[in-house]
Amino acid sequence: AAGIDAFAVSVHGDNEYEMNFLAERALPAAAETGFRAAALYEAPEGGWTYDDAADAALVGGHLRRIVATAAQNSAYLTLADDDPRLVIFVDPAAIARLTTPEAWAAVRAEIDKAGAPYFLFSGPAAFAQVFTAGLDGVFNDLEVIETFEIPLELPPYALRDERRLAYRAAAWTAREQGMPFALPVVLGWDTAVVRPGDSAAIPRDYGSPGDDGAYYRARWEDALENNPDWIVITSWNEWAEGTEIEPSDVYPPSRFNYLLATKEYACVWRGGC
Repeated sequence: AAGIDAFAVSVHGDNEYEMNFLAERALPAAAETGFRAAALYEAPEGGWTYDDAADAALVGGHLRRIVATAAQNSAYLTLADDDPRLVIFVDPAAIARLTTPEAWAAVRAEIDKAGAPYFLFSGPAAFAQVFTAGLDGVFNDLEVIETFEIPLELPPYALRDERRLAYRAAAWTAREQGMPFALPVVLGWDTAVVRPGDSAAIPRDYGSPGDDGAYYRARWEDALENNPDWIVITSWNEWAEGTEIEPSDVYPPSRFNYLLATKEYACVWRGGC
């Protein structure tokens, strides 16, 4: 209803609770409601061995399990209605750790054992290995350049053009490589509850005090001007840090209707408005 197609569920491949949540809760709930769910694969909670072969086998094994789980449920997100490849968003930490085509060839050889087609999104585009190591699409989940403005005591959005240039470069490079790319939208967050005094928090009314949706609108506009193939709305620790777009007692629609704004921007992105 809000123009959203799917949820991406964060999973560490070595965290049984998260893996079981994807298989036993998220995907069945998506199937019941006519929605889609996907996995955002995080770096192993147990850490890296820093042996290239061992870490490639570790990541490959985790991703193989995700693909095997996804293949059993029609509610898992695919690249398109007519493209059955199962979409997995891969934490940039895995790309930073495994940087060579050989490493990702080993990872993919392991995933292939699941016997289902898949599509690996990862990023950011600043990592050259996204384009050279055998990934399928470019994915950026945050790009919060404003966190540099606050400690540097710069005016709000003083560095916004830098983000826009980064998006433009990512879009150009991805298109040159024939790779789909996703850009992020985020509505701001408040770390007062979990990390008091954290200067990196970006309020929802950043740059326009009293206007809860100011930052959300700016982020949508920055993404839309590059006509990305996908748009990812980034949310985390929702109720603790206020990154939810669904209404709450603290952020009711009377302050700013994020779901309505999402629907309107999504319509523009799809070319229907």
